[in-house]
Amino acid sequence: MYRVETYGNCSNATWGTTGRQIYYSLHAVFFFAIPLLYMIFTQFQIRHALRSRVKVLPMRNSYIMKHNQQHKKVARTLAALTITFVLCWSPFMITRTLIYFHKASFNFIWTACQLLICLNAALDPILYGVLR
Repeated sequence: MYRVETYGNCSNATWGTTGRQIYYSLHAVFFFAIPLLYMIFTQFQIRHALRSRVKVLPMRNSYIMKHNQQHKKVARTLAALTITFVLCWSPFMITRTLIYFHKASFNFIWTACQLLICLNAALDPILYGVLR
């Protein structure tokens, strides 16, 4: 996919402009859009399951109340992870797409977008720990 040049740079210049546009468009769909849609779908499934349980089960039992609180905590954690994913990855995906469609250039924003991805990797375990 990439060719290493004599100066140590990795390049996919052999693909041509159209090849890069197709590759990075497919990459955005399979590694951002589909996972995001899956996260949203599971969020709705979890919330639906929690709402249906609350209506059916009586809230007098302290065990049931504690169990429902734990489910809400899990749903809140998953929502926080989904929001973090969107906030950290969408600037990168948008900027990269604009770059390869010649609407933007590699600059400070590109570097900041890459740093957001690293931030996402750092925030995930922190969110698990804090919202646990």
